[in-house]
Amino acid sequence: MARTCGIRIGRTDFELLVLDGSVKKPSVSYCARGEISEDSEDPLGDLMTALKSAAKEAKVPLDEIGLVVDAGSAAFRSLTLPFDDPAKIEQVIKFEIESQLPQWNIDDVIVDFHTVNSTGVEAHLLVTAVPKEPLADVIEAVTKAGFEPFEAEVETSALVNAAWSAGVLTVDGAQILVNVGHDTAAIAVVDGGTVRMLRAARLHGSDEGARTKLLREITRTVTGMQASNPLDGVFVAGQTVSGIEDELIDGVAISALSPFEGGGVPTGTSASTFAVVFGAALGRMGGGVIKPHLRREELAFTGKLERLELPLAVLALLVAAVMGIQFVILQKEIAPLEADLHKWLDSSNRFMLGVPKEGTAGYIRTPSDALVAQADRLLKDDSPDANDFNALLTIERTLDKEIKDLKKKLGQNSEIRQPQSAFGAITRVLNVLESQVEDESTRFAVKKVKGSFQPGRSTTPDMVLVTMDMAFFAADGIIATRYWDNFRLAVAEMPWCIEFKEVGTDVMDGDVGISVRGIQIKVDMAVLDSSGGEA
Repeated sequence: MARTCGIRIGRTDFELLVLDGSVKKPSVSYCARGEISEDSEDPLGDLMTALKSAAKEAKVPLDEIGLVVDAGSAAFRSLTLPFDDPAKIEQVIKFEIESQLPQWNIDDVIVDFHTVNSTGVEAHLLVTAVPKEPLADVIEAVTKAGFEPFEAEVETSALVNAAWSAGVLTVDGAQILVNVGHDTAAIAVVDGGTVRMLRAARLHGSDEGARTKLLREITRTVTGMQASNPLDGVFVAGQTVSGIEDELIDGVAISALSPFEGGGVPTGTSASTFAVVFGAALGRMGGGVIKPHLRREELAFTGKLERLELPLAVLALLVAAVMGIQFVILQKEIAPLEADLHKWLDSSNRFMLGVPKEGTAGYIRTPSDALVAQADRLLKDDSPDANDFNALLTIERTLDKEIKDLKKKLGQNSEIRQPQSAFGAITRVLNVLESQVEDESTRFAVKKVKGSFQPGRSTTPDMVLVTMDMAFFAADGIIATRYWDNFRLAVAEMPWCIEFKEVGTDVMDGDVGISVRGIQIKVDMAVLDSSGGEA
């Protein structure tokens, strides 16, 4: 659901309206009106304060705001051009209308136009001119109040759009639309649904004088409008003028223009009071018959991002300048380092290979031809892509490769896996056995011990299988059995023990101990022993 806002700024008053919904079904969610003292020393400052106060009561959209300015500061003219291309019209409009605006310097005004009709070879335009300075002051005041008006227009165009939404513009009749301000009446003539005339008239004097003046201006408008359809409606909006409604103009009664239901409007006002701001908000939704565009040239709307573009561009240039300066400084610092690195490369080659022409031997007595050629080529390389540091790394890789090849030839290849030590495995088992001796009454005898390396398979690691036949002597068989169990459990707890196979025991004659045959212990010598020694 769209949400837009219309704000009208008059000489001594303002209106604000928030519109929800769509062009076909607009709904007014908030409206307010305020006045500014004619004796105020800072009317724009007071306006800004009043707008801030009104904004606190409504959720005003920040980016869909239409601003309406008083028609008394504008001039309206008719113009015919021998072409109807909008782009061309934009290029020449100021030059063509300049002669009709002698009261202003053409460079000091904003000029907007509405195409009444075009025949393909010429265009009939209604031109609106507004001085830049007062328009800029109003835009600035509204912006400082927290609003971002996307577009600005004069009361006349907003009034026509409000009448269009109210459905009073007929294709077979002519209508006069009037918006009454503090001392100005904005007047529009619509004939057959097409806007034919825009003008503004001053209202002075008392209420009765303003009423008389307004009726006279409406009558003058009817006399000079040259409509092709009969007048069927005179509609008045804005401030209330006593006794103006139901007055007859050329047989047509004046009535109030109410573009929306009047419920919820502030006390002392009606829907017609907010007709102009309703039209401005409706225009921001895309509705209406006139598409005003007063925010152009230096007053063109710029979003937050656009306002940041120039500072960001300047910042980017500063960063680029700083980076360029830093690059130059670093280049000056790198130049002597590169010279030193080249000396290092030369010194490294001399130490490693020697200088045969000078009769100086290198550290490598018999360097390979490939190493000599590579070192000489890298040292003499003076191309732009030459890098002495990479050259040193290249020579280092070549040396590592040749050292590796020599180790393979000498059988010192670390990639070939050596068999595990059977003697080491037996030693580990016997060390555990010795640690289990409790006292002099207990002792052991190793009848046979054998260690054999068994290479690993897909599911088993390399290991050494230790087999033993033993006897455990003690005061009786029970103590000897306990000695055997302690030994078995101690070996099984060692990290290098893969498996300790269970075997049976036999009691010796005279109950002096036990005999154990076929002990099998699988030892992984790749695991450090409990003392931290290597395999």
